[in-house]
Amino acid sequence: MGPLQRYGYETPWASAWVIADPATIARYAAASAFLDWVDTLPDAEADALYEEEQAARGLDETALDACGHGWEILMPGGERRAITSPRFEADGFATWRW
Repeated sequence: MGPLQRYGYETPWASAWVIADPATIARYAAASAFLDWVDTLPDAEADALYEEEQAARGLDETALDACGHGWEILMPGGERRAITSPRFEADGFATWRW
């Protein structure tokens, strides 16, 4: 997506500011907000509300999959490290687990 600035780590979460175009950040922030919303629902309600809320937010499964899976960080020495549970905020702040 872009370079990271102001990296921090507080077990088990890492964080940094992502430098990317505003549209890309907004797309991932919207998907992250939706996934966080889903996590707050009781299981019995999740299925009934999922598609309705997804459509209301203008998201599709491709956007949600891109937000949650297959991420890695390219380290300064060239090593690629996989991350899990990435979340993005509208201002470019991101959190993840190593």
